[in-house]
Amino acid sequence: MFDIADANDANDANDVDETGIDITKQKAGTIIMVETEDDHLFEIEITIPGKGVVEVSGTEPRLKSTVLGVLTHSFSDKTQINHWIGMLLRMSLVFKNGSYESAPVVHASVKRSGWEYDLF
Repeated sequence: MFDIADANDANDANDVDETGIDITKQKAGTIIMVETEDDHLFEIEITIPGKGVVEVSGTEPRLKSTVLGVLTHSFSDKTQINHWIGMLLRMSLVFKNGSYESAPVVHASVKRSGWEYDLF
């Protein structure tokens, strides 16, 4: 079972009311498909869940090839939530050769062997 939570449970210090997914609580091999406000699509495969290590590819030119990195947090002007993907929050990813911040997330779904679930 995957763990979807309210951002208030993930980080009580922040005044947020967003639904999202804590990637550290997913099984290795879980794939999260993400679409951002600027129409980019990302395929994020969880590699080492507890550390937030992921393999990422997408339509963004810098991520056309699969890259190993860490999804450190998602954020907005008002909040930052570690290892989280949430509605209207930007993802922050760190790679060996740099970092990347996405546009706000507008759609996310979780895929595992034999099923898929739309988060938002």
